[in-house]
Amino acid sequence: MVKKITVNCDFSGAAHPVNFYIGDAAVAKNPIGFQSQWLSTERGGAVPEKLMESLDKIKKISDEHNIPFEDLYDHVVREMENGKSLTDIEVAHRKKVEKVTEFEKNKIQAIAEGDDDDKNEEIKINADENE
Repeated sequence: MVKKITVNCDFSGAAHPVNFYIGDAAVAKNPIGFQSQWLSTERGGAVPEKLMESLDKIKKISDEHNIPFEDLYDHVVREMENGKSLTDIEVAHRKKVEKVTEFEKNKIQAIAEGDDDDKNEEIKINADENE
């Protein structure tokens, strides 16, 4: 689903609100990249660099983990409204991914060793203790 956001953009030193429409852009492409380029070339406006960088970060995480950009964007906006920074959200997400990755690695190792029933229960208990 496409989302409309309004951003104060710079027009020769004056800030004016501009509507952008964000959706799930192509891999490694900024969701408002084309709109930003059009705004710059056709109207002489500039999107705040911090916003472009933030959207790039969110898009990168979205691409890496096969999460729809719009869903991740909504999550980030909610977290920021609760006082978290984009860096805090990114660190928390990476820790969660590392925990799942470690759990899966242990599970695969247990299955390979033929001890999956006992190990899976032990791994589950250990994973629960780490939360």
